[in-house]
Amino acid sequence: DVLMRFYYGIGFYVEAIETDRGYLRARMVKEYR
Repeated sequence: DVLMRFYYGIGFYVEAIETDRGYLRARMVKEYR
């Protein structure tokens, strides 16, 4: 899961993209944190 690690490290990058898959993952990471 490189994407999950990448997003987890950044966090804000996902929000900046606002993509369908990234958005869903970003929400999960934010809640997980």
